[in-house]
Amino acid sequence: MLGALIREWLGRAPPALSAPPTHGALRRLCRYHARLFRRAAREPRRPAAQRRRAAAQARWIRGVLRHHPLNDDLARTIRQSADLLNALGAGTLSPGLAGAAGHGARETEKPA
Repeated sequence: MLGALIREWLGRAPPALSAPPTHGALRRLCRYHARLFRRAAREPRRPAAQRRRAAAQARWIRGVLRHHPLNDDLARTIRQSADLLNALGAGTLSPGLAGAAGHGARETEKPA
């Protein structure tokens, strides 16, 4: 059900990650998160502070991707984005944000 909400909201499902995730898969998930943030920044019913924060995070992700990041950098970016997606998605218009954030955080966690 949650996957259906995400696909409806974004138009596609989050990219799947293998175990361990490849560099390309981590980059795809970062680009997916950037699309979510850009879309959240354009939602007119979202508070202005949330729109500004979402736009700033999308720009930050784009900057990380431009500078040839290592896998650790990508995983850190995904975890940070997942935390922000959870904060933006909690109790807002877009319930799919929280599900997408959970997907990214789960997939990049390192085994203890």
